[in-house]
Amino acid sequence: MDDPGDIEMLNLDCSNLSTDEEDDINNYDDLSELCDRDLDPDDLELVENEERVPSDCKKLEEAVKANAIEMKTSELIKMQGNVLQKLRSSDLSAAEEKRLSAELRGINQKIQCVKNMNTIALFGDVNKSFDWLKITAEAFGELRCSEEVQAMWVLCRHPSINRKHWTVAESRALKEIALRNKEQDWANIAVELNTNRSQFQCVIQYQRHVNEDLLNHKWTDEEDEMLRRVISKCRVGDTIPWSTVTMCMTNRTRTQVYHRWQNSINPDIRKGRFTAEEDCLIMAGVKRFGKDFSRISELLPGRTTAQIYARYTQEEDALLLKLVEEEGCDKWYKLTKHFNGRNRNQVRHRYNFLKEWRARNPDSAIDEAPRRNV
Repeated sequence: MDDPGDIEMLNLDCSNLSTDEEDDINNYDDLSELCDRDLDPDDLELVENEERVPSDCKKLEEAVKANAIEMKTSELIKMQGNVLQKLRSSDLSAAEEKRLSAELRGINQKIQCVKNMNTIALFGDVNKSFDWLKITAEAFGELRCSEEVQAMWVLCRHPSINRKHWTVAESRALKEIALRNKEQDWANIAVELNTNRSQFQCVIQYQRHVNEDLLNHKWTDEEDEMLRRVISKCRVGDTIPWSTVTMCMTNRTRTQVYHRWQNSINPDIRKGRFTAEEDCLIMAGVKRFGKDFSRISELLPGRTTAQIYARYTQEEDALLLKLVEEEGCDKWYKLTKHFNGRNRNQVRHRYNFLKEWRARNPDSAIDEAPRRNV
């Protein structure tokens, strides 16, 4: 496109676009296409968000484990049932009963061995097939679809995938390999990196922390106005085709475009202090959804996920300072009961950070304290 600034020259047909393109991962008919194709780093927003919800990750892993055990023991369970049925027979000889009892013990031992298998052996290769419809129904009910649950497993949660923090050396190697491959073929880039990272992890790390063209690139007033005009031009009701919008924004990823609109310049965003009613809704949302602030935001129209997250952690900070003042800071484990999902190290580190920050900023209110990655 020679002139992305000239919207009037664009021929944008939005009629056939997804109704929720920021969650494109839900719309692939064949998951193998998603896993095998050259990934767009911004196609996987939902999967990346899911990585931040530990409770959902745990549900997924437990459900896959149960399904894997069921698959490996199905024949043994049938054999177990047959032997039990024979043992109920009234005309068994003592020798036959002894033989069947020994056979049953052997079957039970094999079933137990499957349950005790290490995760790599139990789950097998990352592309091993499971009953994703059943896993989804048991773990998430109607809150998730089977395609996104499968994608979450294949791209992020399989035990063979390295989920440790990226090292400086690893990021440097990723940059060299990605540039050598012209920032394409992320599956091959992940193989070359050889640190057990998935292609999804590689592309997210590169675009968020390595790609210099996208780092420290503040939005200009001209870009904001351009984004408003593009969205006004191609949206259909409440549906915004983010891939189409991104094509019009030079040097911006879809994630950047999406978050700039949703968290900053969307005219529907509600500004100002949270009301008591909104605070009650946030706490009710945390009880219902945990710290999935994306879902909680659905309870508060006009408030962004970032706003709600900041408000919740602001309340945590105020409570933490109050508790330390009342109870002291020598027994952090006692304080953790007041902070759902926080361990004592997290609580202690947050308090120490706030203490240092207040010392440097004595005239600032606690709600001004940084909250990124709290």
